[in-house]
Amino acid sequence: MSPQTADPLSIQVSRQIYGLLLKAYPAAFRGEYSRHMAQVFRDACLHTHRQSGPAGFPALWALTLFDWLKTVIEEQLNRATWMTRAKLTRLAGWGLITGPIALFTGLGDPTDYRRMYAAIFGPPAHLGWQEVYRFASETVPYALALMGMGLISFGIVGLYLVYRGKVGRIGRLGLTLSAASSVVSVIGGACSLTGTEAWWMIFLTGFLLTFLFLAVFGTAAIHENPLPRWNALPLFTGLWFPGTVALGLLLVNDGSPYFLVLPMAVSLLGLAGLGYVLQSDSSDLASLR
Repeated sequence: MSPQTADPLSIQVSRQIYGLLLKAYPAAFRGEYSRHMAQVFRDACLHTHRQSGPAGFPALWALTLFDWLKTVIEEQLNRATWMTRAKLTRLAGWGLITGPIALFTGLGDPTDYRRMYAAIFGPPAHLGWQEVYRFASETVPYALALMGMGLISFGIVGLYLVYRGKVGRIGRLGLTLSAASSVVSVIGGACSLTGTEAWWMIFLTGFLLTFLFLAVFGTAAIHENPLPRWNALPLFTGLWFPGTVALGLLLVNDGSPYFLVLPMAVSLLGLAGLGYVLQSDSSDLASLR
């Protein structure tokens, strides 16, 4: 094996991060599989670097993080009780309920945040406070949006874990790709701190694909009824916002984003509804204990 110092910097950093992620697995699982998993990850990094360079790492990390989160939850639950599984389902439900609130709040105009700060704390007395207000108005919404997308991603992974065995291949594929797309969106949002517009586009693209693939799951859910209630909700939630975006591209010529506010709010409300469904399932799991 080549020494780690021979790897490009992007691979070295990725391997260090992945090594930290492996610590989340149960000790017995780590002892048996961690060395092999680390080697497989390094090989994947080398292949990605040869094929696409550093630009290929966001997609690699999106799939890696989704698989890591899914596997960690599964392995931890293999050692846990049904009550623990119910708690996890409840947490995923809360992720889908609170995530949309944080995301929608974070997408507000920074100017509105500056006005809000001025109304609460008073107008900035001098230039220093103006800079504080400006920094807070740009940072707080961004942090809220990123946190909201992270909570939504966790919630959709919860949907995958709870309902993957209750739908066929198409529904399972839709859930898998929706969860992976949400992880891509989180990565794009975090990396857009560098100021690169491409990362912001990755955030938006992952966000749209999260809903589109959720609609794929929703199509299967209408026929297979995996949810305890509201089986049409995933399709409604998944199609509303992307459908409006597509319609807007065809009909709106001034580039105004305001026509998207209502459909985005409706789709995020649909996610909150799915969170409520997960909450209901968590109660059923707890009663089985």
